[in-house]
Amino acid sequence: MGILNIWCIFRLSDMFLQDPRWSLFAALFVGTLPQFALDSGMINNDSLANLLSTISIYYAFKILESPAKIRNFVLVGLSLGLGLLTKKTVLFLVPGVFLILCYVSLKNRRMLKQIGKSSLLLLMIIVLVSGWFFIRNYCLYGDLLGTQMEEQTLQHLVDKKQLSSRYFLRPFMPNLYVSFVGKLAHTNLLPKAVYYFHILVISISAIGLFLYVKDKHFRDAKTAFALLFIFLCFGGVVGYNLTYSQSCNASDGIGETPPVN
Repeated sequence: MGILNIWCIFRLSDMFLQDPRWSLFAALFVGTLPQFALDSGMINNDSLANLLSTISIYYAFKILESPAKIRNFVLVGLSLGLGLLTKKTVLFLVPGVFLILCYVSLKNRRMLKQIGKSSLLLLMIIVLVSGWFFIRNYCLYGDLLGTQMEEQTLQHLVDKKQLSSRYFLRPFMPNLYVSFVGKLAHTNLLPKAVYYFHILVISISAIGLFLYVKDKHFRDAKTAFALLFIFLCFGGVVGYNLTYSQSCNASDGIGETPPVN
C-alpha cells in the first residue's frame, strides 16, 4: 500500500508539474520520510487510509479535468467510501469533494444534467459502501461517528480545550512537525540533522509553491483545491487535538523524547 501510494502521488504531482523529473521529486520526498516508511512497514489502518485519500484526491482532480467521464465519479465514490470505512480521519475529504462537484456544475452548466446524475451516482456509491457503518454506530452508540463512545472509552486521554489555547503554539506545532518527519515508536530516535534537513527541503518547497501560485497558475482550479485539501487536513488534525492532546509536554523539541504521539 505504501508503494501504491507513492505511485499515486507521482501521478497526482504530474497533473500540476507535467514534468516527470519534478513529479518524481514529490514521490521521493514522501517515500523517504521516516514516518511514512515506519507506518508503511506496520500493520495498521493508516497506510490504507493514506492510499485511499490519495486516490480520492487524484480522481477528484480528474473530475475537474474531464467532468464528462462518469468513470472518475465512480472511482471517487468507491475510494472515498472505502476510506470512510477505513478511518474517520478521511472525513476531511468530504467537504473538498463536495465543493469540487459544485464548482464543476457551475462551470459546465451545459452539462449540468449529466454532472448532476454523475454526482448522484458518486453519492450513492459512498452510501452503499460506507453508509451501513455509520448507521451501525448510531444504533450502538447514539451518534453516527461514535465520537461520544470514544471519549467515554478513552477518558484518560480526553483533554478538551479552546482553539485559542496556548497548547497549539507549543507543544502542538513543534511536535506536529516532528511527528510528520518521524516520531519512531513515540520517541525522537532520529538525529537532529534529519529534522533540520527536512525543514530546509520543506522551506524550499514552500517558496516554490508560493511562486507557482503567484504565477499564472493562481487561477488554476486544481491548485486552489489542492490548497483547500491541505487546509482541511490540517483543520482535521487541529479539531482532533481540541479533544485529545497528542503531545502534552511544553518542553518537547527536536531531538528530545516526547510523551505520546
